[in-house]
Amino acid sequence: MTNSLADNKRVALHLVIPTGIRAKIYVNGELFQSGTFSSSAMLQGSRMLSSDKGYSPRATMLQVMSRENSDNESLLRKIDAQTLRKLATKIVSPPKVANKGQSWTVVQVTVNQEGIVTSVFPIAGDEKLANISSESLKQFTFQPFLVDDKPIIVTSLVSITSSNGEIKLFTEMPK
Repeated sequence: MTNSLADNKRVALHLVIPTGIRAKIYVNGELFQSGTFSSSAMLQGSRMLSSDKGYSPRATMLQVMSRENSDNESLLRKIDAQTLRKLATKIVSPPKVANKGQSWTVVQVTVNQEGIVTSVFPIAGDEKLANISSESLKQFTFQPFLVDDKPIIVTSLVSITSSNGEIKLFTEMPK
């Protein structure tokens, strides 16, 4: 991995990148890191990436490339949760929970080229609800998402709510 920015400010990123994928990470259009990832959890969690510009995580873009054509072919796309939901071919409902109150969570779901969920990562909200819901989401299967007739990896932020013990997936994002 190469890192091209100075170490003055910090930005927390929550990304999951499969092992062996070549990737470039851009922050506000400027190349920050590039190379082949040796671990699928390399940027997962709250690992801090440094920059000298004070970037926010929302300004960060990840570009994943194929080994053959690393400068032109992007293999990872962010899609909205409703588009992801429409691609579902197998849906697994989460179990009811004992909690009679209300809660919410947002998770990042990554689906590979074959339509299989490869990761579900909590982003915000109730972590317990995220963990319970993750088990169901990991059993979903999806139609492959195609770009130029080629299947790609997709990632999406999925909102989940719980009310009176019933968990609902793919709800509207909390405000």
